[in-house]
Amino acid sequence: MRTIRCGSDLAAPIGLRYHWDKAPAGLTALFSGEHKQGTELTRATLLHARMTPSAPRR
Repeated sequence: MRTIRCGSDLAAPIGLRYHWDKAPAGLTALFSGEHKQGTELTRATLLHARMTPSAPRR
């Protein structure tokens, strides 16, 4: 994966694995789940997911 810098090719793929691995466990679970199309996530739902701590790394 290439790193995007200012002025780089905007069509280049972006690697999000680092951010996904560092995200709180609640957010990754929320975004990994199946939701009906058009489902709105409330501020309370997102805040709760964000505050759920990540599991310890093995």
